[in-house]
Amino acid sequence: MLIHYRDHSGFAVIDLKKFKRPVLTEAAQFQRPARLEALGNNGLLLASTTHPSPEAEDPEYEVFDMSDPSKPASLATFEGVKQRLERQETGTVFLLGNSGLTVIRRPGVEEDYAAVLNSQRGN
Repeated sequence: MLIHYRDHSGFAVIDLKKFKRPVLTEAAQFQRPARLEALGNNGLLLASTTHPSPEAEDPEYEVFDMSDPSKPASLATFEGVKQRLERQETGTVFLLGNSGLTVIRRPGVEEDYAAVLNSQRGN
């Protein structure tokens, strides 16, 4: 389980394998001022900056695979993000940055949305 410290100083992982003796481990890759959002059940989108302000310019976004919470794996990093948009229906995230447009897709959410549209159309 990933937790965020109340003082916003970073994150830690609580290992509940031995639920009577949980283990708290600092997550070194998450130890900078950041905003965090879930991408489904096994993904995280971390927006971090060198400044603690949530309104900091040009944050760096990083996508993590959390299928093994004790070993989060960084999948991609996007620097100099100028604008972020999300299409709620499909879970698609659009990041416009120095290197162009990056699209983070969630095929499972897209399929669910397509199924809902098809059922509404009577297909």
